[in-house]
Amino acid sequence: MGLDINHSKPTLKTESTLDYFTIEELKGNQNLIELHRHLIAQIEGEDGGSVEVIFFVNIGFQRKQMNEHFIRDFKNGEAYFDINTVKKATSYLKATDKNDQTELIQIFQRDFIDNFTEGESIFWASW
Repeated sequence: MGLDINHSKPTLKTESTLDYFTIEELKGNQNLIELHRHLIAQIEGEDGGSVEVIFFVNIGFQRKQMNEHFIRDFKNGEAYFDINTVKKATSYLKATDKNDQTELIQIFQRDFIDNFTEGESIFWASW
């Protein structure tokens, strides 16, 4: 089981843009959907029908380095839209080497908190 933590922002679809959220996955933040309505694209769904999506780019990424309680308190694949949730995630940080904890916190601060913009940013994890 791998744990990936992501900070993403909506973007135009390009040839190299592969990742997206469905509008259904973003329904928890109607303001984000409305603000980025111009970015909504149609793709073919698994059932052959059309699905509305918004493509995104990752602004921050972290592999693992969270304590075991993170997967209890956060949901796999769920999108979070507020800075307080991202700040809460800081309390779960756990460096693989105890000497690296301060550096891990600084990197998380830089990649997930300092550049987080409510209405633009999406925080999510997958495992």
